[in-house]
Amino acid sequence: MRESSRPPSQFRILCRVFWLRVVDLEVLSPDSDAQTLLGHLAAILAGVSVLFTAPTILIGGPIAEPDLWTFEHLFFATTLTVVGVLAVLSWDSSLPDRRDLLVLGPLPIPIHTIFAAKISALAGVLSFSVVALNFLSGLIWPILFSASGSGVIGVARSLIAYLIVTAGVAAFIFCCVLCLQGVAALLLPRQLFLRSSSLLQVSAFIMLFGAYLLEPSLESVDALTAPGNQRYLEFLPSYWFLGLFQQLNGTMRPEFAPLAARAWYASACAPILAVALLLLSWLLKRRRAVEQPDITGNGESRRWPKFSGAISEAIMQFCARSLLRSRQHRLLFAFYLSVGFAIVMLYTGLPQIHGFAARGSENVTATYLAASLMMLCISVLGLRMIISVPVELRANWVFQLTQIRKPVMYFSAARMAFVLLAVAPIWVVTAAMMLWTLPLWRTAVHLLALACVGAILADLAIVSLHSLPFTCSYLPGKGKLHFVFWGGMLLGLPVINAAGSLEWRLLVSRSGSALMIVCVSLVAVIARLWTNRRLGSAGTIVFQEEATLDLLSLKLGSG
Repeated sequence: MRESSRPPSQFRILCRVFWLRVVDLEVLSPDSDAQTLLGHLAAILAGVSVLFTAPTILIGGPIAEPDLWTFEHLFFATTLTVVGVLAVLSWDSSLPDRRDLLVLGPLPIPIHTIFAAKISALAGVLSFSVVALNFLSGLIWPILFSASGSGVIGVARSLIAYLIVTAGVAAFIFCCVLCLQGVAALLLPRQLFLRSSSLLQVSAFIMLFGAYLLEPSLESVDALTAPGNQRYLEFLPSYWFLGLFQQLNGTMRPEFAPLAARAWYASACAPILAVALLLLSWLLKRRRAVEQPDITGNGESRRWPKFSGAISEAIMQFCARSLLRSRQHRLLFAFYLSVGFAIVMLYTGLPQIHGFAARGSENVTATYLAASLMMLCISVLGLRMIISVPVELRANWVFQLTQIRKPVMYFSAARMAFVLLAVAPIWVVTAAMMLWTLPLWRTAVHLLALACVGAILADLAIVSLHSLPFTCSYLPGKGKLHFVFWGGMLLGLPVINAAGSLEWRLLVSRSGSALMIVCVSLVAVIARLWTNRRLGSAGTIVFQEEATLDLLSLKLGSG
């Protein structure tokens, strides 16, 4: 009897495994699903697509040609940034992995099949993000981008051109990240490469976000032809693909010809160079990946600060060592700090770039006050998100066996970890920068207020904390990442902006400064009392997240 279907090939099986391996399965709860994280990512990107489509409803009329160029550049720059960030976050997904080689090496699986499956799975995840980012804007806006008077054929050509250029942008930045990995893996010894990967990733984050938020607006004929702007256009790939879209769309003007030429050249060279570097890395570094350990210690014992109480010292040292030694957690925390740094650069740079500084130095200083508060909130939020990911899930039994005190003492120690790891660094950097810009007494008042706000944020961060940092299994979906993202974008930024303006008005007089300190201190005391009351009612410490079941009683026995 003939079989109705053939068994799946090795390539298909490995692609499915590596697709789910974008998230480390060992840190997930048994009740979790790795695809839930991809679903939340798709929800965030789809929300961005809907947000980009809103202007088509609000404008309600014809759009000028330079404004259309601005929107075209915005979409290509956003795609480039999103794919670049996701590629950097998936840094280890394309190079030889020691565990994969040890497990799959003895099996009759060709090495080129493993290599192709890894690259295909990573490209599939990035393609999934591109589709989610353009699912609505990629269908509506090309209608407006089409050449005037071209009819249905022009709309179809614009849609095809938009899809081709979007795919080209994603492939280009993906290959650039692969080239960076390949060069670093070939030139550096394995130990040094693993240690320097975090620095390379952080630098890539800052470069991507900085280029996206701070690149100049050159979407006009005068700006594209100005001699002083040619140096910028040579190093901004988003403008290259803007010229390529104009060429494929049939709306080509002579000013876009050099940009389109650079886009064709980059699209041809980047994939070839990326594949060549990765193949060399697999061929030359594969054996070392198996024989050498990932990261070895230097044999030196470091002196860590002492804290009052054995529990506080243990929790604090565990959190600090976990954050400093785990490359995954360092990367995630650096990602949040890079986002905050880029937003702060945009927030504090716009007054000078667009001429708003002429309104007076008070507006600029209020902006800097809001920027420090914004960076503090992002730092605390980032640490709160990454502590949900355990360092070594199999080692949490140590805390379970040694729990001899009430849970409130452990949670209080976790609050101290937030203060020292998330609040204190931002406070120190803010103090060092503001001593150069404000008088001493205003700087002291702002730093005191910032310390009180940091204490409030630390208390709010542990209100819903039922587990120790870096110890509990992770349940995707429970953190509602997409709600946190859009809540911070739509509500958090306006509130922080208003808080910065209010603080600057209060800093003008000493009575206003005293009133601000009294109010913020009172809120900090209330937050501390409320948090202690909530933590005092905690029964046990959770070491494994479980999905809650919604049960409805039918009350069948009540009659």
